[in-house]
Amino acid sequence: MEVAERLQQYFMTASVVPVCQGHTAVSDGDLIVCTTHQLYRYHEAFDLLILDEPDAFPFRGNAVLHGIAKTSCRGHVIYLTATPDDELKERIKNGSLCCLTLNQRPHAKPIPVPVIHTGPKLILVMHLLRWLERHDRHPRMVFVPTIAAAKRLGWFLSFLYDCSVCTSKTENRDEVILAFRQKPHSVIVATTVLERGSDGAACRYLCLSGRSWHL
Repeated sequence: MEVAERLQQYFMTASVVPVCQGHTAVSDGDLIVCTTHQLYRYHEAFDLLILDEPDAFPFRGNAVLHGIAKTSCRGHVIYLTATPDDELKERIKNGSLCCLTLNQRPHAKPIPVPVIHTGPKLILVMHLLRWLERHDRHPRMVFVPTIAAAKRLGWFLSFLYDCSVCTSKTENRDEVILAFRQKPHSVIVATTVLERGSDGAACRYLCLSGRSWHL
């Protein structure tokens, strides 16, 4: 939905149609933005197919999705990924796939190198609060490994910040994400449901995992 909205801003005269769960009433347009599961609707329909994160779930290792992606495009296929898997690397090596390397992200900001900190939970919570204060001029995203951890941490931080929680169980997920983006100093605690595809150009990230956190 977000990608379709952005493309419509750039291609104002084109019909940009998002096709995903809950949005399948209209499936034809100039530019189709869909999940890989929805490609079964488009047999040999595309002159160009751009697959984002082909090495990630659910596309990686899924023979069915690979099959319908192959039959949906009659033209060229472009794979976008920062972490190509062994299959893509082998195709590059044998010459069946051309590789173009982009050394800078679209927002032109350097990619941060993660730093791992470990210690007792109380110490890590203190570091977390210091980190949140240090980046209070930006929206802040805190990733946790489980839904239960997201709820607990979100509840705790809500006493100190304008904090929301986003997990696979969040019913109004789109509204929560939209509200987060519209507030310049907000905090969101999320599981990896939000990790891929989120716009991090103006955000600051922190990933928590057990007794360690990754900055």
